Amino acid sequence: DPDATVIIYPSDHFIYPEGRIMEFVVQAAVAVERFPNRVIPLGVRPESLNLEYGWMEPGVVLKGENGRPRSVVSFIEKPGLAEARNAMVRGALWNTFVMVGRVKKLWELGWRYLPDMMHLFEIL
Repeated sequence: DPDATVIIYPSDHFIYPEGRIMEFVVQAAVAVERFPNRVIPLGVRPESLNLEYGWMEPGVVLKGENGRPRSVVSFIEKPGLAEARNAMVRGALWNTFVMVGRVKKLWELGWRYLPDMMHLFEIL
């Protein structure tokens, strides 16, 4: 169903307590109903300058929302120490790689950014 909302979870991440992240997953799924042309990645407030994590810098709040969700200004993959410090000062979040979006939008993004791989998904 192209209009189905799906949640993508990375297989190698552990988030505890899981009840808290699930609250945000539900909020993201509700937001996708309002913004079906968006994929919403979930970030968490950093506890330290972990250089092994990916980071994301949040942008403006989406229209009509009260603080969540926000647009994403940039993604920073495994920054150096100075870059992580700057990201933390700017309010960047650790990227959980949990994403919520409509199948149709994810498919569209796949064809736009990974066209050489998408034919593999077509045969599924």
